[in-house]
Amino acid sequence: MTDRTADRAQARRISRGCALLITQDGILYKSQGNQILRSDNEGVSWTLDCYIAFRSWKDVCATMTAGRRALRWSVSALRVLADGSRVAVAKDGIYRAAPGAVRMQRVQSFGGASRPLGMGLDSRGRLCYGDYYSGRSSAGVDKHVYMSDDGGVHFHVVATFASNDIRHVHNVLFDSYLNVWWLLVGDFDAQPGIGVLEPETGKVEWVVRGCQQARTVGAIVTEDELLFGTDSELEPNLIMRLAKSSGCLSVVEPSPGPSLYACRMAGFNWISTDVEPLQYTEQRLSAALLTSCDSGTFTVAGTWKKDRLDCVLFGFGTVVLPVVEGRGDGGPCMLSGHGLTGLDGVVVAGHDAVAVIGSSSELGIQ
Repeated sequence: MTDRTADRAQARRISRGCALLITQDGILYKSQGNQILRSDNEGVSWTLDCYIAFRSWKDVCATMTAGRRALRWSVSALRVLADGSRVAVAKDGIYRAAPGAVRMQRVQSFGGASRPLGMGLDSRGRLCYGDYYSGRSSAGVDKHVYMSDDGGVHFHVVATFASNDIRHVHNVLFDSYLNVWWLLVGDFDAQPGIGVLEPETGKVEWVVRGCQQARTVGAIVTEDELLFGTDSELEPNLIMRLAKSSGCLSVVEPSPGPSLYACRMAGFNWISTDVEPLQYTEQRLSAALLTSCDSGTFTVAGTWKKDRLDCVLFGFGTVVLPVVEGRGDGGPCMLSGHGLTGLDGVVVAGHDAVAVIGSSSELGIQ
């Protein structure tokens, strides 16, 4: 091994799992099966932080690749509170581990809804998420936004939407610049929207509503704008910019596909796309990772082919980006993949963006 190859291998750390969280202190968290692991050294080594106890034979089957993907069993989101509590989103509910505890306890179930796509955390330690329905059978069902102000011990409803007002909640993001919550909802006709949620009153001030360009799952919250990729199977997807001061929604550039993840990490803006059934064009076969050093032009840093397992039965193919606490102007990098050749169930971590993107041969980048 040459010195250059050795340096690159040291800078880029590969392990199994799903990327979850990078804290302001640079601590990395990932999930692997029913376990949540942490790394204090940018992914060089991982230790068990907490876990969810198996509840049935389905949980055991989910430790295998096909079972994990078919059953959708995984820990998909995590928040770490100031007191050390950890609160996670799993398939069957919200789980919490008290400070110092290793075993997580379920504190909230989802009823007839699917797991939420994200969970926000504000500067006061409040947690927030909304109902998500994966099928079109949510008609006639009211949708709710939930909040916890006691460290994830209890959640209560802070906003309710009439059955057909929205299809589901995509995400609730806290804006540390304005000290407000951004609410992202979908999916069809007049339903998609981006607005500011007031948890105290349950009111939402819609900034943009009723178009596929306002349909998004993850957004980068900067001082002046929200930057995101659209998530539409109905029309061509775009990278969009929503100016906070004016509420003006504008196109940055076309996107190579629907987007589920966006974050600012290690001084770059990151947006990933997925592979899913589309109505406006032929099926795309690759997911992409887009990066930008500002809110201008994005560069395709890599593409990964969808693997052979069916999108509907075994999940979309996508590049998974973590939640990044703070402003994301420095610190380590981490990403993972789902349903992608060379990246499914793989976490890649490193001390900078170049190190994580790395050489194409090891990750299967086309």
